[in-house]
Amino acid sequence: MLSAWIHRDQSPASLLGLVLLCATFVIHADGSDYSEVLPDSFPSAPAEPLPEFQSEPEDAFIVKNRPVKLSCKAAPATQIYFKCNGEWVNQNDHVTKESLDPITGLVVREVDISVSRTQVEELFGLEDYWCQCVAWSSAGTTKSRRAYVRIAYLRKNFEQEPLGREVRLEQEVLLQCRPPEGIPPAEVDWLKNEELIDPALDSNFLITIDHDLIIKQARLSDTANYTCVARNVVAKRRSSTATLIVYVSGGWSSWTEWSECNAQCGRGWQRRTRSCTNPAPLNGGAFCDGPPFQRVTCTTLCPVDGGWTEWAKWSACGTECTHWRSRECQAPPPRNGGRHCSGSMMESKNCTEGLCARYKKVSIEQATHPLGPGAGVAVYAGLVGALLLCVILVLCVGILVYRRSCRHLHGEITDSSSALTAAFHPGNYKPPRQDNPHLLHPTAPPDLTASAGTFRGPLFSLQQATLDSQHKIPMTTSPLLDPLPSLKIKVYNSSTMSSLELPTGLGSTDGEIMSLKTVGSGPKDHHGHTLPREPSHSASATLGSLGGRLTIPNTGVSLLVPPGTIPQGKFYEMYLIINKWEKTTLPSDGSQTVLSPVVSCGPSGMLLSRPVVLTLPHCAQLDPPDWTLTLKMQNHQGAWEEVLTVGEESLSTPCYLQVEEQSCHILMEQLGTYGLVGQSAPPRPACKRLQLALFAPRAPCLSLDYSLRVYCIQDTPHALKEVLEVERSLGGILLEDPKPLLFKDSYHNLRLSVHDIPHSHWRSKLLAKYQEIPFYHIWSGSQRPLHCTFSLERGSLVVSQLTCKICVRQVEGEGQIFQLNTDIQEEVLTVGEESLSTPCYLQVEEQSCHILMEQLGTYGLVGQSAPPRPACKRLQLALFAPRAPCLSLDYSLRVYCIQDTPHALKEVLEVERSLGGILLEDPKPLLFKDSYHNLRLSVHDIPHSHWRSKLLAKYQEIPFYHIWSGSQRPLHCTFSLERGSLVVSQLTCKICVRQVEGEGQIFQLNTDIQETLPPHSPLPAGGSCLPSSQVGPYAFRLPVSIRQKICASLDAPSARGCDWRMLARRLDFDRYLNYFATKPSPTGVLLDLWEACHQGDADLVSLATALEEMGKSEVLVVMTTDGDC
Repeated sequence: MLSAWIHRDQSPASLLGLVLLCATFVIHADGSDYSEVLPDSFPSAPAEPLPEFQSEPEDAFIVKNRPVKLSCKAAPATQIYFKCNGEWVNQNDHVTKESLDPITGLVVREVDISVSRTQVEELFGLEDYWCQCVAWSSAGTTKSRRAYVRIAYLRKNFEQEPLGREVRLEQEVLLQCRPPEGIPPAEVDWLKNEELIDPALDSNFLITIDHDLIIKQARLSDTANYTCVARNVVAKRRSSTATLIVYVSGGWSSWTEWSECNAQCGRGWQRRTRSCTNPAPLNGGAFCDGPPFQRVTCTTLCPVDGGWTEWAKWSACGTECTHWRSRECQAPPPRNGGRHCSGSMMESKNCTEGLCARYKKVSIEQATHPLGPGAGVAVYAGLVGALLLCVILVLCVGILVYRRSCRHLHGEITDSSSALTAAFHPGNYKPPRQDNPHLLHPTAPPDLTASAGTFRGPLFSLQQATLDSQHKIPMTTSPLLDPLPSLKIKVYNSSTMSSLELPTGLGSTDGEIMSLKTVGSGPKDHHGHTLPREPSHSASATLGSLGGRLTIPNTGVSLLVPPGTIPQGKFYEMYLIINKWEKTTLPSDGSQTVLSPVVSCGPSGMLLSRPVVLTLPHCAQLDPPDWTLTLKMQNHQGAWEEVLTVGEESLSTPCYLQVEEQSCHILMEQLGTYGLVGQSAPPRPACKRLQLALFAPRAPCLSLDYSLRVYCIQDTPHALKEVLEVERSLGGILLEDPKPLLFKDSYHNLRLSVHDIPHSHWRSKLLAKYQEIPFYHIWSGSQRPLHCTFSLERGSLVVSQLTCKICVRQVEGEGQIFQLNTDIQEEVLTVGEESLSTPCYLQVEEQSCHILMEQLGTYGLVGQSAPPRPACKRLQLALFAPRAPCLSLDYSLRVYCIQDTPHALKEVLEVERSLGGILLEDPKPLLFKDSYHNLRLSVHDIPHSHWRSKLLAKYQEIPFYHIWSGSQRPLHCTFSLERGSLVVSQLTCKICVRQVEGEGQIFQLNTDIQETLPPHSPLPAGGSCLPSSQVGPYAFRLPVSIRQKICASLDAPSARGCDWRMLARRLDFDRYLNYFATKPSPTGVLLDLWEACHQGDADLVSLATALEEMGKSEVLVVMTTDGDC
């Protein structure tokens, strides 16, 4: 029997068991006890250790029909065998090599086996073919890791091949490629004109985890043939070639100058041309649209030749016996290139009819005779005297000029007053007031010696030695010089002329004229600001690798830090701050408007391993989509930079912006100061959501003056919160809930007016019919909260009621009306979001309200219906009866109608306890409408054989105003019954309670009036409060284990498209998928964004629904077992 068993199983484990069995059998067969003969101890070799694998079998792939070889090596090992799919491999299939380790002297055994394709194909089931090594030694056995053997293949057809495209220059290009199915999965390379594309060498290329090729900005050099190549250990496949053509559409050059008019006289035309060369169309790009030339008509004035006027009258007769007359070429004058008049302009003739000719001749004859000697000497003497007199006069003039030039050598200021006056009064100059010495006078030079401010910048002056004070140039710090870009002062002397340029900021001097030099400069104004840490505008927490969330309550601002954002082992004190207007103002360029609060998150410069999500509220009306939204960030120098524009993202965009109706979520990897701006996208103007808040002084008002302030603010929680804080400091109170207003980008102002004032008791102190807030003040969004004040005056202190209408509307736009009816002598509290800020803050929840107050006193909450629908008040209906056992034939049921508050029920319970009553059922709720209908109560289905109702009417009613006013004592109706005898103990009936033409409740009563019932004690419901900072896993709705399994399931590309892209579409995050494609885990970033958008949700239903629609049943099973979905 034993030998047969050995023959059937030759495994090493069986042989080892056989040896142990034989040894045991020999010992027991002898039956002797050698403990007294054997020594106490034996000299023995050290114990042999467990086998340790020096090499283990590795995963392998069978290519075509070639078998794979699996090997393992262990020491010390007496035997090594392979076990494949739970079965031992035949000993004859093992190839064993044995050797000794030269260092340890242990036996090293190496075993190889071969696995064929047939063996793998014969395996049935879902599990892959695997093999494992088992090594033995005297100390025991050791198992190696499992090595999986799979049949490698690569199908021929690509699941998606790249398609050729024509794109414009600098456009982003996406070439998609899905490799054929294969084992192992194929690796993908891209070829450009048969050359391998390496994104590390050319940053313009990017290969995503889905094997898509993205060209960030198409260049002309990117025009090429692109091929997707897939390969694994079996084969290499090439997709069809996709031809990418980068075209350039033509652009017009500048117009040439107009040519001359082609007509010499009269009507003609001029022509100018342009060419389609800026740039020229390339690669099939569109030719320029429009004509290459333009022609306009022109008119050339015809030339007019000049004509002479009539001759003027003759002049008087002159000493030369002639007179003159003239004419002009002005009839007409030559114009437009016409010829000038021909002929002489003047004419002369003898006016003595020849009489002067004789005397002239006589004088000539006398002159021809030579002079005598005496006459010649006299002439020469006169000439010498005249020459000496001229020399003396020249010397005198030279000396005077020289002295004047020395006196004015270094600086006579010429007309500085005109220079200054021209800078401030370019056109019409108005005389200044005589009582202001700093203003310029039109007739006097400006007094620049008056000190009027503090100078920032270098100081300049002019210097000259030993000059009188009348020649000094006055230097000043007067603000008159501030607006001047420069002031030119020209200095003249007799030999040179120069101009001196003085900068705008002139410093004051001691009055001496000095040479031009720099006296000093002010310190540089370095940018820097300290962020406020006010509790109502900030949140902070110490976060680590587990992440967390920062939330500023009642502002809509939060920061989500996903797990893994902060490296393991590091902790940061992170903060989130809303900047006030006076601290940081987001500039809006041109027609841009600020749409969100300016928020800072930090610490800045912090290295993030993955994006964080910043949530900001905004006031843009997105329906219809008429906005161009831009995200801006403040750099370290304090300047604002544009981060992204929605719809124009590219792969270089550092952020992703998810815009929703009331808020936006920013996925970013750099902490800092951010804000959202926008502008209208033509052709329609955009609309901005505003809130109109009406405030008045806190009652009681002890003055005759009374003011109403209407604020126009952005429709964000933070803006209203800031206004409430301002009004709290002013002692104001919000009279009504803020009203919404859509403000259009139409350049029309906002107009506010007050109407229907009771003039018998009140008077408006405004002179104008209305007030206006300028359009740009509201549209820019960078101003402080704007408001208009309506000042009223009452006739006497006895007047307490004020009723009026305040109309607010945009000119040629929409509007709102405040219908005011208030008592200025009483506290006015209006329920709403942050409405009761002064002197209280009222937080209203479903079952209770919380009042933060600074003054102790008696408080109560009142309300009224807001048209057009009537309001509903929650009531409780409580049914009471006498405490059992009842020893009388009379029996009464009392139904209380009380407000649905724990105090009201407690008060009724105390009243009934004193009367000996007991609550039969839990109170039933009832919604009581503001409809002026009474509450009707009736009893039905009384068993008349044993009970009789003592009521004469069919029903009872409680008046409407008794219930609606809420100021009455607990109201109830009593139903008096009488039983036939004391034996009757069971009472069954129905009590119906309903508002006339409204809702109702029914008490189905079945009680034993002789049995003692336990009293009901309903417990009031408690509230809950969300913390502002949550740290670690408690800050996230999605557990880490579920998140990891969803990422593992959806990150890898799927042939059917059931990957992260479909999840983005199901969650409406698919506006720009390339942002997520560049991340190591696109699914993880999508889940971070989902967390930020659903931070207030109580379950994972929306995410589970999206996964169910995608067909991810295995993920749903994980969420069901591990989560709370």
